[in-house]
Order: sequence, then structure tokens, then C-alpha cells
Amino acid sequence: MINTLVDIHRNFTAYELRVVRRLTRGSYHDEKGCLICSIRVPNGSDRAIINYHSNYMTTSRLAAHLFGGFDLKSPLHILHTCDNSRCIRTDHLFPGTAKDNIQDMIKKGRRGYTRRFLGRKPKKFCKRGHERIPENLDSTRCRICIKNYHVEHYVTKKRQ
Repeated sequence: MINTLVDIHRNFTAYELRVVRRLTRGSYHDEKGCLICSIRVPNGSDRAIINYHSNYMTTSRLAAHLFGGFDLKSPLHILHTCDNSRCIRTDHLFPGTAKDNIQDMIKKGRRGYTRRFLGRKPKKFCKRGHERIPENLDSTRCRICIKNYHVEHYVTKKRQ
């Protein structure tokens, strides 16, 4: 597999060839046709990170650079047509701005609030049972709850 990637795209330096081998070692194709990078993912992340010339970057950005000729100094993001952040297949990657990325997320329904809050009715009462009316709200917090907290908190401190 590495030989076909190397032969198709360009001649690599010895350092780049080691990085290509590390990037593609153990990678596999999933059911959607993505080439999934098997590099270990840091805790709490869904993106694989790799070191290239003393700079840490996502594997998809590096794959776009090595196999697609993407300039690493470019401010553009690397977007995925497949919506799989671990995919390094170059025909699934394309450059775009942060605005393009957000519009792509919204269009595909991947933005967190669009799934959670669409169709949800606003709450009529706060968690302590006070009515949520404009006169009773301080931005989104209940003024009665805020007042009660301050009274309880500061009165108990003064008594001690």
C-alpha cells in the first residue's frame, strides 16, 4: 500500500518516507471507503495527532500535505467529505476556511446545538420552581434564586 501511495504522488525525502510509513502503518479501510489512520488518539479527542518537523498536527492535515500537496503554512483547515476525522484518504479531504467548516457542520446536522435544541420547548420554571418570566430573569438565571443564594450564603457567614 505504501508503495502505491509513494509512486502515485511524489518523491519523498528519507524523513518524509519514515513519516509516511508511520502514518499508513496499520491503517485500514472501513465500510464507507475511508482510509482510517491507526495512530493512537490522545485522551478525550477524536483526532489522531502526529509530529512532523517538530510541529504537532492532525494526521488528516499531514496526509493532505504529503499526498495532496497542501501547504502546511496555509491558514486553511482540512475538511472531510466523509465526516470521519481519522480518515487520511486524500480524495475525502479538501481545504476550506473556518467559516466553510462551520457551514458544512450545520448543513450536515453535526453542530451540537442543532441536534439537542431543535424542537425543544423553553422551560417555564427554574429548577427551584420559580416562574421564568422576563422580569424574573437575569440573562438566563432566575433572580429569585440568585437573591436567595446571596441571603443564605452571606447571612450564614456573618453568623459564624
